[in-house]
Amino acid sequence: MMTQDKSLEKLAQLLERHGADAARWPDTGRAAMQTLIRTNPAAKALADEAAALERVLDAAPPAGGTKALESGILALISEPEDTRAGAQLIAFPEPGTTADHSAGRWGAAALLAASLLVGIWVGAGGYAESLVRAPLEAAGLDMSDQISSYYVGGISPAEDLL
Repeated sequence: MMTQDKSLEKLAQLLERHGADAARWPDTGRAAMQTLIRTNPAAKALADEAAALERVLDAAPPAGGTKALESGILALISEPEDTRAGAQLIAFPEPGTTADHSAGRWGAAALLAASLLVGIWVGAGGYAESLVRAPLEAAGLDMSDQISSYYVGGISPAEDLL
């Protein structure tokens, strides 16, 4: 009985992998499985079920989405270049052309100058310690000794006035 159950399990795996057509089965064991189907009603039922499933799948129409996808891709390929999405992008001037870049350079210089002025204001006003301490306290870290010694340690009173 145990060998018959194993044989039916092997047949079920064979039918799942290769289908109901015995010509697609591997040569090794093909004759034994065909004999099992002829002599065992449960094996015959498995083979008949696999054959019925194959008939249904063969009769089913192919999925319709592939043709629409294929025609859409072919239509995109055949479109002129100026109507594609890439033509709607902003064209930046090539390096070395005569385009005026002075506005962009002055804008970048102004941002750098503003950040320098903010840094001087924060440093001279004594706000640096509170700006560093606030995120550390928000994170739950108490580093008051390290912050004050880091920023204040080693600065003479004359340097502190700057």
